[in-house]
Amino acid sequence: MFLSCYLLAYVLEDSYFLFSNGLVTSEGEKWRHHRKVLTPAFHFAFLKSLTPIMSKHIENFKQKLIQLNGEKVDPNSLLGDIFLNIIIDVSLDGQVDVHKVSEEYQKLNHLFIIAFFGNFLFGSLFKYLPFELAQRSQKHKENLSEILKIGIQNKKKHHEELKARGQEPQKDFISLMLSNNFSDEEIYDEILTFYFAAHDTTSSTLSWVLYFLCKYPEYQKQLRSEIESKSINLEELEEKLPLMKNIIQETLRMRPPVVTLGRETKNDCVLSGYSIPKGTVLSLMFINAHFDPNFWENPQEFNPERFSTKNEQNQNRHPFCYLPFSAGPRNCVGKRFGMQAMMTFLFHIIQSFELQGDTQGVIMDSSSLLKPKYFKMSFIPIQ
Repeated sequence: MFLSCYLLAYVLEDSYFLFSNGLVTSEGEKWRHHRKVLTPAFHFAFLKSLTPIMSKHIENFKQKLIQLNGEKVDPNSLLGDIFLNIIIDVSLDGQVDVHKVSEEYQKLNHLFIIAFFGNFLFGSLFKYLPFELAQRSQKHKENLSEILKIGIQNKKKHHEELKARGQEPQKDFISLMLSNNFSDEEIYDEILTFYFAAHDTTSSTLSWVLYFLCKYPEYQKQLRSEIESKSINLEELEEKLPLMKNIIQETLRMRPPVVTLGRETKNDCVLSGYSIPKGTVLSLMFINAHFDPNFWENPQEFNPERFSTKNEQNQNRHPFCYLPFSAGPRNCVGKRFGMQAMMTFLFHIIQSFELQGDTQGVIMDSSSLLKPKYFKMSFIPIQ
């Protein structure tokens, strides 16, 4: 696990292959400018407009689940597909073939570890090596780049047409970059970062949510009751469905998709009595704080009620004992988007399916993000 955490930290520091130079890896003035420009794209007012897009994809997904007829499946694989499609649709709204982008991205993502080590060992020479896997990874990257750059050009044309007609383009992810004169390369880098950081973390977290709902089926019943007992607008999920929100938060405590953060000290400092010189790269295993009994009562127990607004302990915890979205100025800009996407998904699925799965023998796979390994489950349609 520590090796995989180290590799993940390294990837976040120098991830030429997938992240390029977007918000996750950029630094200094470039990062500050990009963060300031992109933050409004994740404001609640804009996220409300995404609900129909999410609901459309989830409804299509439900039809696929019905066709499975109770067959046991790996939920992480299925969820990765649906959330990638949602994110592509959200970012390029009809300007590209969603399925074509998804297909190329998935092929590229499957070769990520190989390409990562290739770039680590050989640098920019890797793409020229006469190895089949090196050539395949470069081919998929070039294909994806070509499709996305055409989509960016189409989006730019649509953006300019709206402005020419005196209409203000919606403040979405790409329109904000266009309005602030980002180059095509900068837009491309941020899109790739958004795709990887948003879809994979969301699908990993939801896979664990489904695991816990299978392990503790009483929460399924409570969730179904919570949904059915209220008149709910999908834009008000966090406010109207506190149990669902608490279940997701507790899952993020016990199984955060990223378990460590890489940080470099900018000045000499002292941590817990240890002198840390300037320029030291630290791997912060914040998941340890998620299980620290000084902050959490019975930390090994799955207990969503610990996040209830009525729980006095929840009001008085240390602000840094729970960090699934990081903290400080570089916290996750897409936190609100991720919560809305997960709650929208659960809202639709819990109403329509009973979740069944064998949770015995499931282990934590931390080779990249933290995912459930050996977990298969069934979605049984509720008649």
